[in-house]
Amino acid sequence: MIKREIMKKSWFIILVFLIGLVVMTACCVTDIPPSPPGTPDTSWSGTWSTTWSTANHATLEPTDDLILTQTGTTVTGTYPYVMGNLTGSLSGTVDGTKLSGTWIETDDSRTLTGTIEFILFANGDAFTGTWTTDQNYADGVTNTTYLWHGVRKE
Repeated sequence: MIKREIMKKSWFIILVFLIGLVVMTACCVTDIPPSPPGTPDTSWSGTWSTTWSTANHATLEPTDDLILTQTGTTVTGTYPYVMGNLTGSLSGTVDGTKLSGTWIETDDSRTLTGTIEFILFANGDAFTGTWTTDQNYADGVTNTTYLWHGVRKE
């Protein structure tokens, strides 16, 4: 009978010890908050409705869609420019929300090149930036900087 009482007390002590251990462990675990809903899309991939400034910088001119694809930190894209009967492409590198790179446009008689620098809005739905010409473009001035803005379509 005494052995039985000792065994009961031993089991009771072991059980209390295990419960205490579980409670202590639970108190030491740090909760990791869930990601906030609606985390913005920080990828440049997608179709963008864009505008860019005219040669005299007076107005923003709507253009055809800019289609971008991002793989890692590399972005490539294409756009038609119907008014100039040109096909354009761009490529660049992402650093945070900034996309820096080059553009190139070709038609039957010439090739035009320059640089781009775009900044993605925090919500990922729009960008603002500039494009610069490397040679004589529409306004007769080399190394001119123009505006280029985009709104994500899809």
